Amino acid sequence: MHLYILRRLLLAIPTLIGVTLLIFAAMRVLPGDPFETIQLPAAAIQLKQGFGRLIRRRDDRGIVAILDARIVTKTYGRVFLETLPTGLPRTSAIEQVRRWWNQPVG
Repeated sequence: MHLYILRRLLLAIPTLIGVTLLIFAAMRVLPGDPFETIQLPAAAIQLKQGFGRLIRRRDDRGIVAILDARIVTKTYGRVFLETLPTGLPRTSAIEQVRRWWNQPVG
């Protein structure tokens, strides 16, 4: 059983020089908002990759805990949720997580 805790969504900090330059370059070339066209898709891919490292086979078990409330309070949170595999249980109730974690494997 594995646990993957994500304290904050993996959004780039625009004050970093490289990220700022990338955003300015994108603003000149791409239509739309650089956050929605560059940062958000890149961060969602990182979440999907992290999840993929946790669950590799059908018999793998693990918990992905996303502690950043923006995943449900911001409209862009759905982009992150849509990258995760469908059909898996989701909850915000710690008691449900605890019961699932304590279930015997096999």
